[in-house]
Amino acid sequence: MQKNVDVPRGGAAAPDEFFKVERRGMEPVPDAERHGSPLELAPVWAGAMANYVSLLTGALVIGAPLALGLSQGQLGLIDSAIAIILGAGLAALLHGLVSATGARTGTPQMIFARAVFGHRGAYLGAAFTWIMAIGWFAVDCIIGGWALVQLAGIFGIPKTTEVAMGSITLVLLLSVGVAIYGHQTVHIFEKYGSMVFLAFCVLLFVVLLPKVHWNLPTTVHGPSRFAAMVVGGSFIYALVASWIPFASDYSRYLPRQVSARRIAWWAGLGIGLPTAVLGILGVILSTINPGNPDLLSEITAVTPPWLTIPFLLFV
Repeated sequence: MQKNVDVPRGGAAAPDEFFKVERRGMEPVPDAERHGSPLELAPVWAGAMANYVSLLTGALVIGAPLALGLSQGQLGLIDSAIAIILGAGLAALLHGLVSATGARTGTPQMIFARAVFGHRGAYLGAAFTWIMAIGWFAVDCIIGGWALVQLAGIFGIPKTTEVAMGSITLVLLLSVGVAIYGHQTVHIFEKYGSMVFLAFCVLLFVVLLPKVHWNLPTTVHGPSRFAAMVVGGSFIYALVASWIPFASDYSRYLPRQVSARRIAWWAGLGIGLPTAVLGILGVILSTINPGNPDLLSEITAVTPPWLTIPFLLFV
């Protein structure tokens, strides 16, 4: 028997335009206000993953044996790439399937959860999601702030606590500002921002290609090697899966009659492909100096300023 999602009724028409504050909240998006095609989900989710966090998480896969409690050891380039592809692929599949609920209900993912767990049963999931969202927001602001600190260092500004706090605050305010404007503004920023960031990543790869150690070996064997690949894949899986509680937040704006299969395909491809590509790129870049855990400072140290400066701005 089909259950109803307990949400407030939609009110007056709410504009969904670039740089206009979105007034639509957790209530279902009315059919008259729905627009777009499933293809538009791909750049939105690609934009969510086309960032430095994907590079960093990929770089962490090399050190997966250490997460098992081993005192030393690493995964090689090939093993790391396999783990990343499998982790991203499995999480993207689930993300795509969950995204398909958006067009059918018109509600955010956490509101849809009430149909599955009940009104009160969804509280626990909502609490965990809130904690996770705050945590990721903090991580993103810190990484963005650290990129600005690295950028300031290029111009001779010392890396002080005051500079770091000011940089983090600036990133925080910019992030909140974009979020206030809502769906369409986020869509535009993610779409074009991801293209620019990926272009810089391609340039980064080309410039640093001579420094890459393609023969980086796996130094753990047998069951430890398999376990390390599982752990490494779980890093990437967790990164993608952290977006699943918000999977339908963008697909809910699509017309109700849109194919659920197409929604699942484009949402899954949009979030999975850039994660896998950038994760592998993170592994490749970390082979330049596997002993340095700070990938951002390593990139800053080995790239020319004409590339470092715009790259750090887009981090």
